[in-house]
Amino acid sequence: MKKLVIAMTMALLANAGFALELQGVQLDDAAKVGSSELQLNGAGVRSAGLGREVYVAGLYLQGRSQNAEKTLASKQPKRLVMVFNREIKSSVLHNAFRDGISLNATGAELARLESSIAKLEQVMTTIAEAKAGDRLILDFMADGSVGLNYKGQALDSVPGPDFGKAMLKIWLGDVPVADELKNALLAGAKYGPKALKRKSAFDDVFDGISP
Repeated sequence: MKKLVIAMTMALLANAGFALELQGVQLDDAAKVGSSELQLNGAGVRSAGLGREVYVAGLYLQGRSQNAEKTLASKQPKRLVMVFNREIKSSVLHNAFRDGISLNATGAELARLESSIAKLEQVMTTIAEAKAGDRLILDFMADGSVGLNYKGQALDSVPGPDFGKAMLKIWLGDVPVADELKNALLAGAKYGPKALKRKSAFDDVFDGISP
């Protein structure tokens, strides 16, 4: 039986001005993407049960939001930070990213996104294996591209115009990695399940865990 996904939810007050700590991981209260100043909107822990935390995630936006649809539709820059709690091979990561995108896209959308997904997988191969404490930063730009930074080192970007929204749906779409984590990233929103439980590339590694 697959383990119930546990996520820690939190709501940030506007202009909070403090750093947040989850599972011993500190997330800055602010970030800068290009020339845009962003604030930590929400954060959560992706877990397969007590003691089996996979990563801490934080979502940075220009303005506080609890609305997934408006956040996905916005052309404003965004940032998602993942801080890993355990070792994860890059092949598992990029396969799980592909799964998450596929579950939130139509066949026609996937056909348009295929070259971008292939580019993402190419970039991810530069990470042999994520270690505990490593940070993967995804910057969602106004033009729909996604820039990747790993352990403070810029990797490459995946071009838009549709890829950024498609990738952010892994966490905020109708079939998110976990409803609890979706709500945590959206400052304590109250979204419920809209689809059947997802299956991902992480199933054979962490019994149901995926990005």
